[in-house]
Amino acid sequence: MQGLKSLLTDEVGKSFMAKCGMVLMAPVVKKLWKRFNYEQYGGSPLLGVNGAVIKAHGRSKSPAILSAVSVARNFIHENVNGLLEIKE
Repeated sequence: MQGLKSLLTDEVGKSFMAKCGMVLMAPVVKKLWKRFNYEQYGGSPLLGVNGAVIKAHGRSKSPAILSAVSVARNFIHENVNGLLEIKE
């Protein structure tokens, strides 16, 4: 994400009109940034495993780990494995 932010900043810096547009787009960009922030979600479940396994980003700091634990709790609470299980 940091690379994308850098590219965006470089391109916007090349044009006055782009800078004006970015001022208007700033609230939307901030919301998008939050949606794509891995610390917000913490991790993703590995499906096909008998249990709750949540894969977190290797550079996760404490907020991301806390979110990953929350994802694991919700995964168990919602019985996701049971819902995905193939019944014969």
